[in-house]
Amino acid sequence: MAAEINYSIEEREGAKIINLAGVLCSATEREFISLVESLVATNNVIINMAGVAMVTSSGLKALTDLSHLARQKKRRIMILGASENLQSLINATEAYDLLLIHSVEEGIRKLEYYI
Repeated sequence: MAAEINYSIEEREGAKIINLAGVLCSATEREFISLVESLVATNNVIINMAGVAMVTSSGLKALTDLSHLARQKKRRIMILGASENLQSLINATEAYDLLLIHSVEEGIRKLEYYI
């Protein structure tokens, strides 16, 4: 069975929220990168990872690279619903550009200070 990623997009208070489900890996990273690049061109983005079963090193690299791209465009990407494994991976690789949040409301409040 091939890895796949599904998503829906909503908007709240000027931020685009991507609700992800599936696996973020080398097989799905191109679709994910294309999606986030198109949104971050004009919006801050909150990525809800609650439905993501697994994030591989390729997926983590995509998240980190997209966070750097967003900052270059004076935007931010925030991660909502990160699993304990993803949080550990972020800490182990010192990918501190990835802002972890616990709610959409927290993310919207942080956008006032982190842009």
